[in-house]
Amino acid sequence: MDKINIEKKLKLMRLPIMSQKYLEQKDDPKSSELSFDERFEALVDAEYLSRINNTVQRNYQECSFLD
Repeated sequence: MDKINIEKKLKLMRLPIMSQKYLEQKDDPKSSELSFDERFEALVDAEYLSRINNTVQRNYQECSFLD
């Protein structure tokens, strides 16, 4: 698989954090010690947490009772 194609596909699927973490894993020799499931879980967790944090941040900024 071509690393650039994977990165582009992840971005096209609107998974920017997963794309970023994938590239970090590719460059980190320690990540090769992890199983596929552990590496994939790290990618999914990073994307999930980013989305949750963005949602919380957006909701906090939009709430009107703080004015």
